[in-house]
Amino acid sequence: MGKMLKILMFKLPSKKFILVVIFTAVFGTGVFFLFDIFKKETVFTQDDIERPSFSATSMQDSDGDGLKDWEEQLLGTNPFENDIDNAQILTGDARRAEPLGGASETQNITEAFSRELLTSLLFTEETTLNEEDITLALDSLLSDATVYITPRIYTEKGARTVNNTNETFKTYGNTFMATVAKHPSANADDTLVTFEHVLKTRDDNATETLDAIANEYSKLESDLLSLSVPQEIVSLHIDFVNGVHALSQAVSDMRMILHDPLRATLGLSMYLKQLDREWEILRNIQTIFQTEGIIFNEGESGYVWVLFQLPLK
Repeated sequence: MGKMLKILMFKLPSKKFILVVIFTAVFGTGVFFLFDIFKKETVFTQDDIERPSFSATSMQDSDGDGLKDWEEQLLGTNPFENDIDNAQILTGDARRAEPLGGASETQNITEAFSRELLTSLLFTEETTLNEEDITLALDSLLSDATVYITPRIYTEKGARTVNNTNETFKTYGNTFMATVAKHPSANADDTLVTFEHVLKTRDDNATETLDAIANEYSKLESDLLSLSVPQEIVSLHIDFVNGVHALSQAVSDMRMILHDPLRATLGLSMYLKQLDREWEILRNIQTIFQTEGIIFNEGESGYVWVLFQLPLK
């Protein structure tokens, strides 16, 4: 029972927490650099009445080559020295008209997102930026950025279905939980602890543990597909297996935290959301067991289903 709890029982963090993580990860490629310039050029105290506009500073082009200082930081060129060959590179205005990811063919998700986010903040009507401006910009971009990870690769046609009988329900319930127990490392506790460890220590070797966890979820996915499933449960079962696939993909993205932090943070967001969906699916399956009068006794693998039991109306 403890193993199943580790896999699915996890309280989701607040949306603000997710935004803070993303803000910290993404702004490391652009805005922190921009703020550093802002601090160097402006020393102020709490008693100052007027402070220069952060957005005005962000429009700065120190070397006059047509690219803003923050744009050169993303490109890897020196913002204080005119080292840009304008015959080979677009001007600042033309570059801002390019689509997300236009700065470089090798630009990863974090770099692309940073560029788009910074651009959206720079061209707001407000002359100063506050927490609400940044949150709104993040919300807008994240609504598009998260679209790419919503996999549904299995359908009911691929399931091994059996008739609805007390015997098939009970066999399925016991076998399902026994299968989950065979993959103890595919759990939320190990995943999140490892992810936090990598964040704190910057230990690239520790990402191999996340890779192993992703592989374990993939093995669980394959094993669950081989189960014989009562007809009444097959839709929920396939939804659950698709969810396990999503968990595997999410952990694979999370392991990129040191190299593509936004991709990893989106993976974390998907992972947490999918855990919640999986929990709901298991509650629905247990409701079917209750309705059908299926009882799992202590000592049986299926006894774990009691964790998902809801009062019948």
